[in-house]
Amino acid sequence: MSKMGSNWGYTTKASGEKFLAKNFEVCGTQIYDFTIYRIETTLDRLCDEHWEHPDINVLATILEMYLAEEVFVEWIEGFPMAYPVEDDFEDYLPSF
Repeated sequence: MSKMGSNWGYTTKASGEKFLAKNFEVCGTQIYDFTIYRIETTLDRLCDEHWEHPDINVLATILEMYLAEEVFVEWIEGFPMAYPVEDDFEDYLPSF
């Protein structure tokens, strides 16, 4: 992710509320990554409605690792799936 020149900053919603987002440029196009916002709002909703939900710890770990740029997050059927970034991928492969 850092090879793409990512840059953390606050983005403002139409309502005026600010939230942390990652912005970067690919082939001259500005990309806005709302992964942090989506995970945080999901965590907030789960904590409010189902405070013992087992996904709370998983989502919190994914968010923490994403902020540290240790994982790449891909959204599959509305749920974030975390994968190690390319630089760290060899650490997750079994050694034979």
